Amino acid sequence: MIKKQNCFFLKKKLKGTSFLKSSFVNLKFKDCTIEKVNFWESYLPNSVFLNSTITNSIFTDADLSASVFKNTIIKNTNLTHAILKGVDFSSAKLFNINLRDAVYDRKTKWPKKFNPLNYGAIKNNSYNPFDYKIKLSYQAIKNLPQKIINKYKKKIQPKKKRLSSLENKIIYALTKGKGYIIIKNLFNQKKINYAEKIIHQRLKKIKEYNIISKTFEIDKRKKSINFFDVQNYGGIFVDMIQPKSVMNAFKILMGDNFICTYYAAQCSLAGSRGQSLHLDYPYVSHNKPGDKIPIGMGSKKFLLSCGTLTYINEYNKNNSGPIVLKNSHKLRKFPNIEDVKKKKFTQVKVPKGGILILNTLMWHAGIPNYTENNDRSLIVAHYTPEFVKRRMDIKKNTKIKIINKDKKNGGMLQQLLA
Repeated sequence: MIKKQNCFFLKKKLKGTSFLKSSFVNLKFKDCTIEKVNFWESYLPNSVFLNSTITNSIFTDADLSASVFKNTIIKNTNLTHAILKGVDFSSAKLFNINLRDAVYDRKTKWPKKFNPLNYGAIKNNSYNPFDYKIKLSYQAIKNLPQKIINKYKKKIQPKKKRLSSLENKIIYALTKGKGYIIIKNLFNQKKINYAEKIIHQRLKKIKEYNIISKTFEIDKRKKSINFFDVQNYGGIFVDMIQPKSVMNAFKILMGDNFICTYYAAQCSLAGSRGQSLHLDYPYVSHNKPGDKIPIGMGSKKFLLSCGTLTYINEYNKNNSGPIVLKNSHKLRKFPNIEDVKKKKFTQVKVPKGGILILNTLMWHAGIPNYTENNDRSLIVAHYTPEFVKRRMDIKKNTKIKIINKDKKNGGMLQQLLA
């Protein structure tokens, strides 16, 4: 690799010369003919090409930041993936050049009527050579000077944020602990009351609601109603999909780019039937009772799914709280009839405004609503790493203004909706 601080070429004819992986500062060419020259993966910031001709040459993955091409002709040349931040091409003549995935910014100057986007270039106003949008090859990054690597070291290896006591408790509970944790009063009671009101009003808008809720002998399946667009009400419904402490814990358990694969208001009207015992991931429809979970899936160090249930009604033992089998996430299989008979299940008590967070490998079920006039409503969310197939397309049911508002407020709804 060529490594020089300054180099000046005057009236030179360079043909077939290789500057492969070279590193220069203030490289200068004046009145030169440059033909079939290889600048592949070279570091060439602040270079000057004056009154020169460049033909059939390669600048792939080269860093040309703040360079100047003055009165220079560039023809049949490959500039793919090059860094062109702040480069001055304003007086250059460009013919048949390849700018696919070359990165430029607002300081880059182009010839009049030349649109770099038509040639495949990418506009990116922040320069981080490790940004996936810049798409430098592994070797090009490896050949960067240490000063550049040090400059972006914090972005490459950001310092790990210290987790709070609550976040550590969530992680422990879902891995080494009993498989779930309850956090009381996580949300403001006024906001929870508002959420309860919104869901009740939504139910009353269903024409058959009075018939369904008040007819004793009606098919119990009709007494379960789900709403899959409550996030469009904003406010508390957007907060409930991304409680900060829970999200921070999930980043450790499922990776930074985890997504929300299911979000709904589940309403079990008075007299509704409960659920069969199940676990939420792998998805129930893909497995039979007694099936074993493949080794490694949902291990202590990396979970493939977590869930939250936020309760917006007052607790009542006859219509609230699911039943769970503590530590069942460690059994690594789907429950069968024999398991149900032998095991001792617990009905958890989740107060209004509280949230139940669980490892979705844990066996659980919603109990029947045995009351005669008390509906049960809760907000259910499931989360998985970004590479897992989504159960539903939440983004499709979400208004763009809700996403934009949350993004403006520093939320992570856009990420969660994948």
